[in-house]
Amino acid sequence: MSNEVSVLRNKIKKGLLEQLNIDGVSGDHFVDLVDKYLIMWDMAKALEDDFKSNGAKTMTSTGLKINPSIPEYAKTNNQMLRLISELGLKPVRQVADEDDPY
Repeated sequence: MSNEVSVLRNKIKKGLLEQLNIDGVSGDHFVDLVDKYLIMWDMAKALEDDFKSNGAKTMTSTGLKINPSIPEYAKTNNQMLRLISELGLKPVRQVADEDDPY
């Protein structure tokens, strides 16, 4: 994992935990759910890297087929959205920091 991706991952974790804290939600099981979300985030990034580097279609022994990473990416993204919803988290508007690339 590149340093840039690692920094972003840590910011996401920090932000999710802060939101839970603001909402008064605590407990190890919620921290575990955030960790599970981040595992899915890692998976989504890997799948995204695969279809970015290998394309939307791949050659198989039977011909050109859709890259299997694409439907897996969609499934992973849907699971991530469900988990965020289960945690009761909603987007929070923040003022952009000019020095922060994210």
